[in-house]
Amino acid sequence: MSRAALAAFVAGAAVMALEILASRWMAPGLGFTLSTWAWLISVTLLAGAGGAALGGRLARAPRWSRAASLLIAAGAWAAALAFGAPAFVDALDAVDPELGAALAALLLVGPPVLVLGGVLPLATALAKETQPVGPTVGRLIAVSTLGSLAGTLLAAFLFVPHLGLEAGALVLAGVLMGVGLLLCAQRGAGLAALVIGCAASALTPSTPSGAAIERQTPYGLLTLSRAPHAGWTLAIDGIAQASVSPSAAGPGALLAHRQY
Repeated sequence: MSRAALAAFVAGAAVMALEILASRWMAPGLGFTLSTWAWLISVTLLAGAGGAALGGRLARAPRWSRAASLLIAAGAWAAALAFGAPAFVDALDAVDPELGAALAALLLVGPPVLVLGGVLPLATALAKETQPVGPTVGRLIAVSTLGSLAGTLLAAFLFVPHLGLEAGALVLAGVLMGVGLLLCAQRGAGLAALVIGCAASALTPSTPSGAAIERQTPYGLLTLSRAPHAGWTLAIDGIAQASVSPSAAGPGALLAHRQY
């Protein structure tokens, strides 16, 4: 795979993976609703358009170091989100839900998608130096779209349900920064392998604290917790789904403990 195709594929994959991860970060505090998705999609499209315009300006003097810098910057943002996104969403509790969803989407996907949107124009400008323009544009758009498909499936079926949001974001960050280093020069290959290897260490999820079970699933953040004198409660995205009390002898006892 050429450097241009690699850059286009990874950038396309990262955009969709970030969108899926952001939807799960937003769900516990802001809901998993039509308006939440509308803001996520709108911000992704707006940031992608801005990034394409930015990449077009940078492509007037195309250099691989510029494309690499965009990928590395997006990777750094993804790494920051791995640790800071939940706290930011929690801080929006006091804000109107619609405004909160808009602000969350702007922070979670706006900046990284903006810089990732500039990768494809730069890669196209660099590739057309040795190949015809028309076939180059078509091929890289196709590769970028396939990357978007791969990013969607990886985030939905690997990152969220099996790795968790933090580990998934760290793996994505490592891949973005590692590929960025690879694009700079051949001598960056060793450092790139080290960065991707460190990110791969996140494939072993950490043991959560607090709840007996806390795990990202395709249906939301599943939590199984036990409260004193209240028994066990199963919640998805913070909304109780079922509970059982060890002291309950029948429906009356459950109702007395407000366990509906």
